[in-house]
Amino acid sequence: MNRPNEIRAVFVPVDLAREADFALGPLLVRPSLRRIVRSAGEEAVQPRVMRVLVALARAKGAVVSREELVETCWDGIVVGDDSITHSIAKVRLLADCGGAQAFEIETIPRVGYRLRQPESVTPDVIPSPPVATPAAFPGSRSWRGIGLAVAAAAITAASAVALYLYLRPAPQWVVVESHLPFISTPAIERYPALSPDGTMIAYSEGPSIRNRHIALRLLNGGGDPIPLTHDARDASAPAWSPDGRMIAYVIFQEGHPCRIMEIAVPSGQSHQIGQCRISERSSLAFDPSGRALVYSDASARGAPNRILKLDLDNGNVSVMTHPGSGATDDRSPSMSRDGASLLYDRDVSGQGSQIRLLSFSNGADRLVTSSVDDDADSDINAAFSPDGNTIFVSRSRGNDNSLWAYPVRGGEPWRILSTGEYIGRVSPGPNGLLAMELQYPGGRLVRVTPHSDQPPRAVEAGGLRTWCVDYAPDGTFLATGWHSDTFGIWIAAANGTPRELLRLTDGHACAIRWSPDGTRFAFLQWRPNGFVVPVMTRDGAPIARLFYSGGNPGRLAWTADGKSILTSRSENRGWRIWRTDLATPGRSVPITPYGWWQPAVHGNVLFAQKDGVAGIWRMDGTPRRVTDGPTPEESDVYAIAGDRLIYSDTTDPDHPMFSAANIDGGPKDRLAPLPHGQINFVFGVDPKSGDIVYTSDTEDTDIGLLRLVQR
Repeated sequence: MNRPNEIRAVFVPVDLAREADFALGPLLVRPSLRRIVRSAGEEAVQPRVMRVLVALARAKGAVVSREELVETCWDGIVVGDDSITHSIAKVRLLADCGGAQAFEIETIPRVGYRLRQPESVTPDVIPSPPVATPAAFPGSRSWRGIGLAVAAAAITAASAVALYLYLRPAPQWVVVESHLPFISTPAIERYPALSPDGTMIAYSEGPSIRNRHIALRLLNGGGDPIPLTHDARDASAPAWSPDGRMIAYVIFQEGHPCRIMEIAVPSGQSHQIGQCRISERSSLAFDPSGRALVYSDASARGAPNRILKLDLDNGNVSVMTHPGSGATDDRSPSMSRDGASLLYDRDVSGQGSQIRLLSFSNGADRLVTSSVDDDADSDINAAFSPDGNTIFVSRSRGNDNSLWAYPVRGGEPWRILSTGEYIGRVSPGPNGLLAMELQYPGGRLVRVTPHSDQPPRAVEAGGLRTWCVDYAPDGTFLATGWHSDTFGIWIAAANGTPRELLRLTDGHACAIRWSPDGTRFAFLQWRPNGFVVPVMTRDGAPIARLFYSGGNPGRLAWTADGKSILTSRSENRGWRIWRTDLATPGRSVPITPYGWWQPAVHGNVLFAQKDGVAGIWRMDGTPRRVTDGPTPEESDVYAIAGDRLIYSDTTDPDHPMFSAANIDGGPKDRLAPLPHGQINFVFGVDPKSGDIVYTSDTEDTDIGLLRLVQR
């Protein structure tokens, strides 16, 4: 019956000096001293982090909103979401101080946070605060007492030294040499893997993500890369054996489970050593013994990926992680040097990614960091340092691309590097070497003429790096893109140079489309809890703003009368297409059953794609497929021009093309090469010339190299 008073107590500002000590499982929390005491020692806690922990613990399992945290821990001073997010992340790190997770901070999307304690956690023996002992009676001092005093002094001195060493700031990794990029060619370079001796780098290289081989390059001495593999299918994800004599990698073939291969270095005959059960792609890491590989794969179609272990001696496969029903994938494994821990990436459905650390000694599986609280659209990748004491984490969120170091034992992470390029996978090596993927947001605007021998030609865009593009009926060009560090909407008259129409400061945008009469346009912006579709006049004045909560968005389209917007989004039961009338922007109506997405309109006919099936379907009457592409992975890559559907055709994966077919179906017409087999971009067709205009090299990835030292 006292619950209302308890809840009100949560909102009282936290005064650490007046807060009583309390227990959380095996931990003793001492707010007034800013300490967490465990059986193995103590941990100092920053004041703000301690206040947040106290506020959450006060709630006794109830949810605490962000506003309430600001009121109780920041004294009502308005702070950005990043301040709260970073404090929550630091509180989560404290949960593992006792060797097993003492508590969990659960994110309640769009509401707040709550502190939960696992039922299995029981308090350990916690050292009590020191208690003063009575002084000896004057004159009773003996040699034994003197000896005890000397011993006590020695213990005190040793404790002081230990305390100094414990509290002394750990040396931090800093950059002393930078090559960004180190490998840069017109091909796509990905999956960097430094050799154990630090003399070579292996990586995947090729014209598209469906046609690559594994290449080797010496770090010193220059020279051309050495093609290591010559498989007929795409080869990626190289992993060095601990002795540096072998490289394992993955073969991708659409519609087939991936094959795990191995080849001797520097040359040899590749042979298959394993095979995925379901997944078409995977990533690998060797066990430190060299006698096992860890990789990601699903147990059945529709099941989440797990991290598995393949015993190379007998072929046995064992399960290492258990993602559960709330996660979609466990992937990107990395093993510690001593084999005691597994680092991996857990993709949480609809929310983002988590970097998690699994200890084999006690089974603890703890959160290191995540993109869930920051932004579900941000991307994170991680790998162990060679000594196993540091977790290197790359984080890319909009224009904030950075490399971080997280101490394995916990504590404050620090930023090593910031760069304008997207940072993907990282590969630490000996002597402070660290290789990483570099991807450039947006790219060159190019045009290609159908049935011409001419290659794609660059379009003068005044330094603009485009992303999604479209043309109005009168030839007016529209694009989303970057200029320097500014992202926005750009417009150009027919054959003119693009100029900035709108500057967007609240997130990136794509899926941009003109209305049928060319007087308005709409585009899509992602949000952590859904997405928005702003509708603008040709001059950039807002008309409407459609908001959709939850679910992942697909492309958008206008109805023929220009009065409604069609969108597709995923829900628990699958994809579905919805219509939103601009006259009633707060109300959406489903127009297809589940299983359909990526709408387009020609007159009164709706076209869509069937989830998981290649092709474009005509939806009037009984749905019927009228093209053989694009594939589900390239679902955005189609448009309607006149009475033809133009789409990405990768039926020949080695020679991707733009192809076209009549809206009624029939034979396809192969129009022009599609470099790199572009995936997930919106292109336009110039109504004046018939040229296809798109952003080139959106998938182009280079490899950078750093040398780090600890100071």
